[in-house]
Amino acid sequence: MASYRKRQGKWQAQVRLAGKPAISKTFPTKELARAWAAKQETILLSEGILPDKGKANIKLNALFERYLHEVTPRKKGSVAESYRLNALSKSILAGINIGNLKPSYIAKYRDRRLDEVSDSTVRRELVLIRHCMTIAANEWGFHQLRDIFASVTLPKEAPHRIRRISPEELEALLSALNAQRNKQHRLIVEFALETGMRRSEILNLEWRDTLSEYVVIKDSKSGHSRSIPLSKKARSLMMDTLFEHSSSRIFNVTPNSVRLAWERACTKAGITDLRFHDLRHEAISRFLEKGLGIAEVATISGHRDYKTLQKYAHIETGRILAKLN
Repeated sequence: MASYRKRQGKWQAQVRLAGKPAISKTFPTKELARAWAAKQETILLSEGILPDKGKANIKLNALFERYLHEVTPRKKGSVAESYRLNALSKSILAGINIGNLKPSYIAKYRDRRLDEVSDSTVRRELVLIRHCMTIAANEWGFHQLRDIFASVTLPKEAPHRIRRISPEELEALLSALNAQRNKQHRLIVEFALETGMRRSEILNLEWRDTLSEYVVIKDSKSGHSRSIPLSKKARSLMMDTLFEHSSSRIFNVTPNSVRLAWERACTKAGITDLRFHDLRHEAISRFLEKGLGIAEVATISGHRDYKTLQKYAHIETGRILAKLN
């Protein structure tokens, strides 16, 4: 249905449908041309220009492309999801015609992926594919996809991760970070432990978000704003950044910079199986150990479901024993 040709250093995409005039557009790269063509195909097909039989001939890759451009940008995790969709567009599923798709094909894809990556990764991929097909069935006119996942079993969710950082590990980690050129990375790690904030929330903080002894998170993962009280140490860490840079952001580094600094520091400190998000877990556990109630901790962390918060509440048994005695 779509064809491509390179002319004078640019790529022209042309979409042809039986009984309709061809439509074309030129782009600087073939990737952009393919994305446009896939979107035009699915739009034309879902609008009923072709009968359902014609829609069955379109490949799943076209749906992935349309979902990437129309649905993914509206999500909080759009960047991570775009990587996942781009990978799916190169998978064996992408080349299957919708009319030929069977639940058994998805099950085989699931089993093959389970041999390559973790259960959690496969589950996220299948949930994404399922939502793409739900949107296609309900909104784009591809009704044959409505029950395709009804008989497909998704891998179980992995147990909630329990990883606390020991005092010795923390000391080694901070020492390794302090030896790095950019001192903000150490400040960010300490700030995360003081506030329980996510990495993205910390990096998006601006000075205008500060209110005396609070910071306001306007755009959290849950979609709700919240105010976070700051300890004296947290306020001191924020002020220390003033000596590092001059910017509207409190911490003026990129997510990739933090990731690389974290990996280098963990390697230098000899720390294994520790993720930046574990600092949020550690902070929440510390809040509870200090005697804050679940409702108070939820106000800081932003959890709206106390059951979810309980998963983070892994208080050291030694501290409980000390209270009992």
